[in-house]
Amino acid sequence: MLPAVCVIALLGGRGVAKLLLLPRRHSRRYGYWLLLWNAVLGTLPMVSLDLFATRTAGLWRWQSSAWQWQGITFSSLAGWLMINMLALLLATPALIDKRPVQPPPTLLSLAAWCALNLALLAACVSRASDAAVAVLAAPVALGTVVAFQRHRSAVANCGGQAGQE
Repeated sequence: MLPAVCVIALLGGRGVAKLLLLPRRHSRRYGYWLLLWNAVLGTLPMVSLDLFATRTAGLWRWQSSAWQWQGITFSSLAGWLMINMLALLLATPALIDKRPVQPPPTLLSLAAWCALNLALLAACVSRASDAAVAVLAAPVALGTVVAFQRHRSAVANCGGQAGQE
C-alpha cells in the first residue's frame, strides 16, 4: 500500500501545485517553486499515513519520542520531505509536459490528492488526537479551495481568450 500512496501523493501533489502556481506560470523560478510545493503537498498524505500507522493501526512504532507532537514525528516528516524532493528531482524530466500548447488544467489530480488525504485523515480520526488531525486537515482544505478557485479562473480566462480571437 505504501508505494501506491507515495505515487498518488506525488502525482496528485504535482497537479495541485500546478493549480496553485497558475498565476506565477511565467516566472523565472516557476520550476523551483513547483518542485518545492509538490514536495510539501506530497508530504501531507505521508504524514497522515504515518499518523494512521502509528496511532490507529499500530503497524510500526518510532523509538525516539523526543521529536514528536500529538503523534506527528518531526524526524519522519523531514525524512518524507527529503525523499519526496529526491524522487521529484529524478522524475521531473519525465513529468514535464512537452506539448507546445499547454492544455487547460484539469481537476483529476486535485480530486485524487484530496480523496487520498481525506481517506487517510478519516482513518486517523478514531485514535489520533483532534489537534493533529486538524493540523493536517487545515492545509489540505486550504490547498483544495485555492486550487479549485485557480482552476475556475483559469478555465474562465481560457474560454474568454478563445472567444476573443
